[in-house]
Amino acid sequence: MKSIPLTPSSQHSPRGSTPPVFERIGIVGLGPSGAAIGLAIRHAWPSALVIGVDGNDALDRAMRWHAVDVGGDDLVMLREADLIVLTGSAEQSIEVLTALQEYVPGAAVVTTTCGDAPGVIEAARALPPQLTFVASGLAAMEHASREPSSGDAGWLAGRVWRLVSAPGETGGAAAVERLRAFATGLGAEPCVVTATAELGSPSNR
Repeated sequence: MKSIPLTPSSQHSPRGSTPPVFERIGIVGLGPSGAAIGLAIRHAWPSALVIGVDGNDALDRAMRWHAVDVGGDDLVMLREADLIVLTGSAEQSIEVLTALQEYVPGAAVVTTTCGDAPGVIEAARALPPQLTFVASGLAAMEHASREPSSGDAGWLAGRVWRLVSAPGETGGAAAVERLRAFATGLGAEPCVVTATAELGSPSNR
């Protein structure tokens, strides 16, 4: 397992008094979407800890971009996260969801950016009660023509972030509302849809 310590750049200067919606955010997958989310978190909530999980090359790149505070290539890095964002494909998200309960003993909200594919929902149903899953979909980030930096905090501005609400699930409504506030804080436009609606044709709530 590779683990990267806190970077000196994590000593942010205050940018506002709004407390973070989540204090310890784990991002699994540090491609363009994962890096953009990390950058936006670090800009919006300097006191929040951004934990990255990916292979060595992606971790090194994310650290160079200052998109994460600490990282590793093992899911054990997520042990104390209170939000876990899976930014990979449906297949990759299913693999992580299947293994997640071994590494996260505490309460956390888990979400994806790949939508509510049936396989993802099925894998999420096997999560233990302390892990509350909310399916979501975020438009894929296009590859930038240059490397991002900590100043690129607007990459998510105006992007629709669809959150799938599952009425009746314990803790689900509260998790959706926290994710709505989280997405709004990052500059995205959250759109809540019902679990029976097609993610591609959302109805605003």
